[in-house]
Amino acid sequence: MNINKVLTSPLLYILILVVGGGYWFTNYLSMKNNTLSVSGYADTTVENQVASFSAGVSTVDDKKEVAVKEVNNKVDSLINAVKLFGIPAFELK
Repeated sequence: MNINKVLTSPLLYILILVVGGGYWFTNYLSMKNNTLSVSGYADTTVENQVASFSAGVSTVDDKKEVAVKEVNNKVDSLINAVKLFGIPAFELK
C-alpha cells in the first residue's frame, strides 16, 4: 500500500473528522452536565434587646436658685435630645 494514497484519501479525512467531532461532542456534553445550580433563602428574627444609658449634669453657682434653674435647663435639654433620638418618654426614668 502506498503511503501517499493513504494520506490523500478522502476517507482518512472523513475518519479524522468523525473521530475528532465525536471527541469534541463527548467533552461538550460532559461539560454541560457538570453544571451545579444552588439557590437558598434565610430569615432571622432577633428579640428586642435592652440597652441602658445614664447621664448626669452639674453646675456651680453662688446662688442656689440660679444653680437649680441651670441644672433643670440642662436636664430638659438632655431629655429632649434623648426623645429626638427615638426613645419614647415612658421609657425614661
